[in-house]
Amino acid sequence: MRVQDYGSCSLPGTRYGSLNQDFCFVETVEGQLVKAYISAVLDGHGMLGEKCAKKAGRSICSSFRQLYQEQGCLKLREVQESLILAFEEAHKKGQSLYSKPPSSYEYPKGSAACELYELRKVKDAWHYVCDQGATPLEFGTTCTACLLSGDELAVAHVGDSAAVLGFVDNENEDYAAERVTRSHTWTDRGEAGRVQGMRGVTVTDDGYLRVLEGQWQGQEIATSRALGHHMLSNYGVIPTPEVEVLQLEPRHCCLIMASDGVWDHFSADEAVRAVMDSVDNGSNAQGAAEELASRAVELAKDSNGSGSADNTTAVVFLMHS
Repeated sequence: MRVQDYGSCSLPGTRYGSLNQDFCFVETVEGQLVKAYISAVLDGHGMLGEKCAKKAGRSICSSFRQLYQEQGCLKLREVQESLILAFEEAHKKGQSLYSKPPSSYEYPKGSAACELYELRKVKDAWHYVCDQGATPLEFGTTCTACLLSGDELAVAHVGDSAAVLGFVDNENEDYAAERVTRSHTWTDRGEAGRVQGMRGVTVTDDGYLRVLEGQWQGQEIATSRALGHHMLSNYGVIPTPEVEVLQLEPRHCCLIMASDGVWDHFSADEAVRAVMDSVDNGSNAQGAAEELASRAVELAKDSNGSGSADNTTAVVFLMHS
């Protein structure tokens, strides 16, 4: 298997004005024998989430590039520990923002609801404060990152930005998908089990981790693994990725990595069919990524009365044998 083409698209949607807290990249790396591709999709959350996503994403890119260049023709099945270390370093880069956050911050920028926040200490903790109230300085980002070398694919991820492989389903004469990642949310029994019995937190019936005591009482988060968190890392939100290493097969036709702005409106099968229909109609990978993201935004606007669409990002790799 070889990569035939690749493309990416990231749209701000409509929910947060012009603010786009998603970040993605695709880069090529020349090895001794095989060209490799490194890519990631990150979805920041909280005030400064977009800055966290960029810092963590650039760190992942640098670490993955160094890893491949040092090892040459990469043996992906031997690099699980290296990928975990790359995520740990990206987590630290994201957390570095806490040491010198901006003294003022417009959020969400470009939105009718935008407010100017000032950084202040409230009960010995930094908050962004405006006329409407105070918000704790706490942010993070999902990250789904891949390293693609020849017919081998390694994917490391935290959070709910998913990766799927598309394949040709000859039996049904159609395209179908297999998920490479699973969502790290508190609705997952394994994730919820990590904090069972932990003092000061609970998992709510609607799938949020809620802090029950102290100065962070009432804070909630739906994501169980993420990069960059400071306070919530003390309550069970971890940066440790799950790593999958796969052998690509001749039946595989595409790899899609996307933020939840896509997955909230497309199943894995639907996303693969949308991408491959675009390709069959003459689009390249860039056009297919743009069409998938744009359709997700339009579906979001149509599916709720407010016309609200989340930040939406898609990366598409097309394969050939």
